[in-house]
Amino acid sequence: MDINIAEALDFVNREVQSKTGQPLTELQLSILEGTLKNQKYSDIGDVNGFSKGHVQDVGYELFQLLSQVFHKPLKKHNFKKFLKEQKNTNCHGFNFYNGSTISYSNYYSDCLFSSSKDESETSEYKEAKNRVQLTTAKKLRKKGLKFEEIAEILEIELEFLKKYLGQDENQ
Repeated sequence: MDINIAEALDFVNREVQSKTGQPLTELQLSILEGTLKNQKYSDIGDVNGFSKGHVQDVGYELFQLLSQVFHKPLKKHNFKKFLKEQKNTNCHGFNFYNGSTISYSNYYSDCLFSSSKDESETSEYKEAKNRVQLTTAKKLRKKGLKFEEIAEILEIELEFLKKYLGQDENQ
């Protein structure tokens, strides 16, 4: 079974916000998404309009933060494994790590894992993801990429992209 990236990011973001009072930034979420998709920092930087070095720096700080939040040494190379290990505990609301109990509603009934790519996402996460994707799409469009290329890179529907960036079609 594969990790449901949308729910994984939402889960991590909620945990960070509950412990720090601050949600993850768009770049931090992009780094985590790229990590789950086995992307290199240079690729994540290209998509988000940042240098590889900047993304590495933010990634280092991000995994330091996640290590504190989850009380486990987390790095880019073990983050996906960490989420997979949480499958049973997160699905059933048992101890998450280090004796901390997390209560879940039906919101996490399908956990971080799904067997179907059509699984629904929360509207809050969809809105945040759409904002990130549209910001990234605008940057890629300014760099001269075609709508079809952007849709493929960001894994979004071509029609959605054209609808929201249609005004830039002549660039």
